[in-house]
Amino acid sequence: MVSASGMTGTDVWMVAGPRPDRGKPDRRTAVSLIEVMLAILILAMAVVPIITQFTSVHRMSVSARRLFEVSSNAQMILESLSQLEPEELPSIAAAPVRILSDSAPPASGARRWGEITAFFANSEMRDVQRDVTATRVGAGLLITVDLHWISLIHDLRTERTTQLSSYIPDRVY
Repeated sequence: MVSASGMTGTDVWMVAGPRPDRGKPDRRTAVSLIEVMLAILILAMAVVPIITQFTSVHRMSVSARRLFEVSSNAQMILESLSQLEPEELPSIAAAPVRILSDSAPPASGARRWGEITAFFANSEMRDVQRDVTATRVGAGLLITVDLHWISLIHDLRTERTTQLSSYIPDRVY
């Protein structure tokens, strides 16, 4: 027998017949509260160390960037001094002489020496204590740049010291 909708009697019986229990969860797909809490706990145990590593790596990259800036500044000072003629530098004896410092006025020298002291004074390295010493060694000068600065590693403010040296032989013309 075919109904007005085009379905046979058996089709109607299948649609209108007994249905599975509505409202009752299927035991095979249900998740208990304990399982959800356990999954959240495992996820938290995995995520917390990862976040800690991200913050630690960020602090270390900031510290490395700072070390690069400080070292680059010292290298620029050494390169500038190596371009000067010996007579343009202040008089330097065999004992170390402080020729530039953030805490003392610069030694006097020729015109190009004044340009270097102006560059040194106008540097943006305000939180770094820089001391430049020169020592006469044989037929040349040993220039040493000492840098004292604060580094932040693992929430600790640490005073760091970096030293760069360069030997500049006297030029013979």
